[in-house]
Amino acid sequence: MTNPVRILLAFIFVLGLNSPALKAGWIITEVIHDTDSNSAVRNTMYFQDNLIKCVEESHTVIFDLNNREITFINPELKVYWKGSLDQYVRKVKEMALEHFEKELAKASPEERPYYEAIYENLKIELEQDSNAVVFHPDVNIEIVMTDESESLLGYVARKYEIFENGFLREELWLTKEIRLSKDFDAEKFRSFINQMAWGVMSTDHQAAHEYIHLMQTGLVLRSVEYLDNGLFYRSEVLDVVQKEIPHDMFSPPEDHQLVRLSDLGLYD
Repeated sequence: MTNPVRILLAFIFVLGLNSPALKAGWIITEVIHDTDSNSAVRNTMYFQDNLIKCVEESHTVIFDLNNREITFINPELKVYWKGSLDQYVRKVKEMALEHFEKELAKASPEERPYYEAIYENLKIELEQDSNAVVFHPDVNIEIVMTDESESLLGYVARKYEIFENGFLREELWLTKEIRLSKDFDAEKFRSFINQMAWGVMSTDHQAAHEYIHLMQTGLVLRSVEYLDNGLFYRSEVLDVVQKEIPHDMFSPPEDHQLVRLSDLGLYD
């Protein structure tokens, strides 16, 4: 299973805010190239009324921002899991605790301190039932609007460079000719994903006020995110369609069976 948080963080690049009143939903198709695994993943995202559906070949994830619920679907096995965000985080931590318990049992003396530290931290979080989300918007970033523009999907997209503490973290091509519906609350989405990722966004350049403000101005059609190890993610929007989306598109198919999260077949 591709890391759902990685996919969703990549899709944050294409979220516009504060757009005019539009009643139809949006369907956005994107391809993400991962130089780490030398792979390309094609995704289709559906947005309407604070409901988000991310469809990948092996799985589907549905976010209900209004009720803070999440649904995972495995179309191959015709099974799904649905629960609150708090339930999801707790269950993933429980599975992680079980995994590190097994790793600790077979760890070498040199490895034991590493696994013990992670194991004990997870135990404390589970005992305290901690799902706190802490944002650190004071990340030191600089946004440079370049003189470069490019026609992407027939729209004029300006290139921006995002520096964090002096290092180039991201290049993106943003068009101001497209914005998503005002019914999509990107702040709710960021809070949702940050908790889902256990705060992975809290010190990321995407959490900075300047970055969020830039996202309010339009739609990112291409982005390249640079990692510390010299690798990068490259994402590009292939298609953008505005249309009314049937509400049942944001529910599991009727012929799918509800199972435990650990039985989805997505975490093997």
